[in-house]
Amino acid sequence: MGGKLEGRAGLVVAFLLGAVIATATTAGAATLITGRQIKDGTITQKDLAKAVRDQLAKAGLPGPKGATGARGAAGPAGAPGRRAIPVTPVRRRGRRAAI
Repeated sequence: MGGKLEGRAGLVVAFLLGAVIATATTAGAATLITGRQIKDGTITQKDLAKAVRDQLAKAGLPGPKGATGARGAAGPAGAPGRRAIPVTPVRRRGRRAAI
């Protein structure tokens, strides 16, 4: 059985290998740059990937505004409302309440 790790030794090696991989992955993710870290106006076109630059080159100005469409039919009438009850301001200790 020479060379094979069995039992606890194999388990320990597998655990340590997994821990090293997990630590390396998280360390790499911690160094990524987010949009919050970039100040406005600091990224130029040469900083962008070639595919993004190609997409920007294909993009043009928006076209002219289209014609207004036909007016739709009137909707059904709503349910009748209730008669509103007038609200009077409440006076407290000689001062008028704000409305």
